[in-house]
Amino acid sequence: MKQVLLRNQWLSGWEYGVLRSFENAIVKITGAEIIEYPERHISSRLISRMGHDMRFGNYRHLLHKAKFVPDADVLWVILMGPETFELDLYKGWQISARKKVLYLCDTLPMMRGTIKKLFSNNTFDVCMTAFEDSIPELEKLTNHKWYCVMQAAPQNLFVPAPFEERLIHFTSYGRRFPPFHNALLEYCKCNKLYYDYSTHAKLPPNVNVNEIYKQYAWHLNHSLFNVSWPLELTNPQNAGFLRPITT
Repeated sequence: MKQVLLRNQWLSGWEYGVLRSFENAIVKITGAEIIEYPERHISSRLISRMGHDMRFGNYRHLLHKAKFVPDADVLWVILMGPETFELDLYKGWQISARKKVLYLCDTLPMMRGTIKKLFSNNTFDVCMTAFEDSIPELEKLTNHKWYCVMQAAPQNLFVPAPFEERLIHFTSYGRRFPPFHNALLEYCKCNKLYYDYSTHAKLPPNVNVNEIYKQYAWHLNHSLFNVSWPLELTNPQNAGFLRPITT
């Protein structure tokens, strides 16, 4: 059985180190071959303006579809969220790949419309998400069976350093609760402690997400305390009825 994993080579962001690690785990277990998307011959600027959740997203079907016919018994498509789905810009893969597996890390309530539009056509034989609580809603939206496979982290990356080697007193990356953050800043200032936290959200172009993920792991491994916040506290509107314990 020939298994193929489709990797989006255009993704760049803090969160995609997690995605790459998950892809690598699938490859290790299944022996799948990694392939990338063919060139689209459509400007990235135009595609970004016609994103699935953008104002002009309803016109994506008018864009030229490139030919893509991967020879696969099983095609794995791993997405951080439905907004990064690119296969609608290609033709041929629906037939050439005999079985198609979809995994969505994020299936938040605000993504309902996009998920229904993209995945209600039974193109994928197996659909999975990271959030068990969202499965009933997903099955109602798409009229398709969904499974839960929770996210994880590579054990070889996250190995806490011995206590005496932990050089960072506090870390906090990603979501932030301002009252606590400001109080911790003041506490560390008064006690001459080091507090390492997110200072920007975007990465420069062409940054290797795997290297960023390794740096993130090193900081956590060398921290005495790490602070993270659930989405339902920092942005309850986006969390909706879910309780996603992610940072």
